[in-house]
Amino acid sequence: MQVIHALCPRERIFPLAQQFEELFRDQDALSVAASGLVYNQPVGFVVLTARESFDEEWLEHINTHPLISGYSLFSLMDDEVFGLFGCELVNS
Repeated sequence: MQVIHALCPRERIFPLAQQFEELFRDQDALSVAASGLVYNQPVGFVVLTARESFDEEWLEHINTHPLISGYSLFSLMDDEVFGLFGCELVNS
């Protein structure tokens, strides 16, 4: 599984998350895992997941999206757990 954690202006995060949800509506391999606000910062975030990996076209889309000010890209094993806090990433 591959994950993108994207940042954008606080006032645009929920419309951006909805935009991605609509794009992913008919795709089983891509999803919006979460969205929210970054405390003490004027930004929000959206977390996108790919069952396998994001292709170069998607990465270019994220890299050039006018609302996204930065992003992190990382891979997780399907059974990987965020053990420090007892949180688990669950595929739905």
